[in-house]
Amino acid sequence: MAFTATAVTQRNQKLVQETVSIPPLKEHQVLVKVTSAAFNPTDRLALDVDAFGDGAVLGCDFAGVVVKSKD
Repeated sequence: MAFTATAVTQRNQKLVQETVSIPPLKEHQVLVKVTSAAFNPTDRLALDVDAFGDGAVLGCDFAGVVVKSKD
């Protein structure tokens, strides 16, 4: 089954909203349907210093429901 998601992604040191494909899960990974997310100062700092480069999906603080797992 193919999944897509909308993500806040870094492009040319700007934030853009993109639709991205979700790769198949690897062992010990889960897919979470996010219901709430935070954008923290560290996310902005990562963008300002180009910490992860183009294509990076920024943000890591969220809450949601596990919809798939790979054990």
